[in-house]
Amino acid sequence: MVKITSNLYAGGDSTALSRYFDKVVIDALLPNTYILGAGTQKVLPKGQNKYVFSLATKSVGTVAGLTLVEGTTPSEGSWSMEQQEVSLTQIGEYIIMSDVVLQDSPVEIIANALSDIAMNVAAVADILVQDVIDAGTNVFYSGDATARNNISSNDTFSSVNVSKAQATLLANNAKPYDGGMFMGVIHPHVLHDFRIETGTGAWLDANKYVTPEKIFKGEIGALSGVRFVVSPNLQFFANASGGTIDVYPTYFFGKDAYGVVREGEPQSVFNPLGSSGSADPLKQRASAGVKFRVGATILRENALVRFESYSTLGSNS
Repeated sequence: MVKITSNLYAGGDSTALSRYFDKVVIDALLPNTYILGAGTQKVLPKGQNKYVFSLATKSVGTVAGLTLVEGTTPSEGSWSMEQQEVSLTQIGEYIIMSDVVLQDSPVEIIANALSDIAMNVAAVADILVQDVIDAGTNVFYSGDATARNNISSNDTFSSVNVSKAQATLLANNAKPYDGGMFMGVIHPHVLHDFRIETGTGAWLDANKYVTPEKIFKGEIGALSGVRFVVSPNLQFFANASGGTIDVYPTYFFGKDAYGVVREGEPQSVFNPLGSSGSADPLKQRASAGVKFRVGATILRENALVRFESYSTLGSNS
């Protein structure tokens, strides 16, 4: 345990304390991201404000085009290099704690506060990335719906949707993750409807994988070549159909569908009692917070599919 009695006040040696709190934040934030964590990860180089992804793309050739003639040098192939620039957004939150609150077990109190803040920042980071991938154009709708605004209470998520998403990704030559499977991120409410519809059938629980130690955060199982992660961070489209029905997105990814850039690790910020100077003359207030800088971009449109559906557990069900 770090001894920080003197560090609760401005002027104390806070090096060990800062390192400890940074670890608390890292341990709480990064493992609680689901969409952010599934993207192709890059770290922003020091001294830069933007990151550029460079992607080589190549279309499938033809038999005639690739047939070699003895003794004849063939024509060169063609390919293209695409670049996607990512600007980062800084997000963060802090709270104020009184000297009275910090009298008993100050390390535990501050660490618990930072952990809670970090999980909230994690959820917001996921929302930030979700907002980016919502611009994807490979969109399908459950049941008989043909658009978000005409989804009805009959259009719940089903195994047919999973099969169609997988078939679309395969036909698009999207690259699967290690193990030859794609990834799906699903809201807990949609998962409820999905499990009722699929029953036990071909669903494979994550704890029955051949290598259950190699699973994504929140992974619950697999169906039709898709490994599913359940995320409470997923945002739905409130009252998006007819002004009364909430519409839920479920995402399907291939490898390199989208990229995520972050500026190093998330940081803890602790300002001890009295650090505000004359604004806190009696040293009554300390603050603790978390800040994190992150950005995202779609990299391969062909590797990203979104299904939209109704859920029987929605607030408007």
